[in-house]
Amino acid sequence: MLDPQLSESLSDALGHHSPVTFNDLAPVTELAIKYCRDIAPLRKAQNLKIAILIGCDPVSTSVFSGLGRLNSLTIQDSGLRTVHGLTNPALQKLTLARGFIEDLATLTDLQQPCVIDVTGNPLSRSSYEEVIPELRRRGHRVKASGEIPWRVSHRLHSEGIPISRYRGTEGYRLCRPGLSSTEYPDYSHPLISADQARELLTGDPRRAHSYFERDDLLPRLLPR
Repeated sequence: MLDPQLSESLSDALGHHSPVTFNDLAPVTELAIKYCRDIAPLRKAQNLKIAILIGCDPVSTSVFSGLGRLNSLTIQDSGLRTVHGLTNPALQKLTLARGFIEDLATLTDLQQPCVIDVTGNPLSRSSYEEVIPELRRRGHRVKASGEIPWRVSHRLHSEGIPISRYRGTEGYRLCRPGLSSTEYPDYSHPLISADQARELLTGDPRRAHSYFERDDLLPRLLPR
């Protein structure tokens, strides 16, 4: 049986709401999914070209490794921890924003130039300082967090606090990737100041949790 969120997304992609099955994945070329807890059936979507996963958890990129037509993959605000298996020959855009990724080394296996976004991840020092420059040297366009947001994310996750800092349209925000801390990981990201960020670097990292309880820091146009 398909995960309810995947089933709903597949019905929307097919343009009907009759019961869908694993076999219905075969002809789908574009799919957008939110809050899914079982993406394994996507292995059967052999014609998939564009996949967007928001707030899904758990997520494994190995599910997509055999999809030869995939050219755009977005996994955002999700429980993504590794990037193994992403050597798809058609892949041109890879958005892996706001997750749990530490090691980017296997992305060097990508042969064709790719636009890559890894903002909001607790990258290891070697991935941030060595792998990203190497990816750029190989012709990939890599978007990554600035040093301070990266250091905040890295420190919080290393202390066992699954919260990251990233730059949004209005400033720097905190987020809680995946479904372990919130039902809606893509919403209610508090806006924090530079001073508050520095406190998270030098003070008690557990303070990060309190910012999600402050209405004055949360976006007003998004559901809490």
